[in-house]
Amino acid sequence: MVNFENGTLIKGAYVVINGVEYPVVMPAITGDTPMSAENLNKAQNDLYDEINLKAIVESGSNANGTYIKYGDGTMIVNKKITTTKTINGTWGNLYIANVGNIGDYPVEFIEPPQVAIFAYGSQSAIAMNGGTGTRLRPPPVDLVRGEILNTAVNYTIDVTAIGKWK
Repeated sequence: MVNFENGTLIKGAYVVINGVEYPVVMPAITGDTPMSAENLNKAQNDLYDEINLKAIVESGSNANGTYIKYGDGTMIVNKKITTTKTINGTWGNLYIANVGNIGDYPVEFIEPPQVAIFAYGSQSAIAMNGGTGTRLRPPPVDLVRGEILNTAVNYTIDVTAIGKWK
């Protein structure tokens, strides 16, 4: 078995992968595995694969927000919308304003992602999921306060979703 953690750093030697310099380590040998050229190539390929799993594969943005895709299949998207709402509907002991559907993600997930929704405005409110989301769309949003607000206020709703793209 090849062990990079207990290996020896070769001073001044490095390998460039995706434009990043990595130091060269002469792996320690454990067990019965001899350090042949074949085993050294396998160790180098294993290291390359591990680095690529953590690398950003693609990122971008469109009218629906921004996204980052990682080599291990993880994707993070962010979208913001601005809305003006008057919070004066009732929901038990709370006051509510329905925002509803806030549009699609910038790209589709392969399954519904984990979603965090926040609201920012001059009169604080909590953004709540008003239902369930899909692979392409966050759940509907409601703004909730503990006291009535009969004035229209601008709110920015920030949605962050983390899930899989492959």
